[in-house]
Amino acid sequence: MTKVSNEEQSNNANLLLAEVAVLSCSRKRFENWVRENAQWQEKYICVMSERDVLGRFFKRVEKSYEWFRIGNANEVEKATLLRCR
Repeated sequence: MTKVSNEEQSNNANLLLAEVAVLSCSRKRFENWVRENAQWQEKYICVMSERDVLGRFFKRVEKSYEWFRIGNANEVEKATLLRCR
């Protein structure tokens, strides 16, 4: 086990990931979107229903291909946009 200095611990604490909501009709489309569009220091959350956004805040909202096939797509989009900072 290696010791980590206080300075290194504070640097690691500053590397917070920004959560980005990705509206998607399927997990496979979400994974494809992430593979093609991933950026450093961002955590992607697959949003397929209003339940997926409860208790979260997002930096921004992205949409995968054919996201509109989500059941109640308009309501899911509104709920997600309300959680954007």
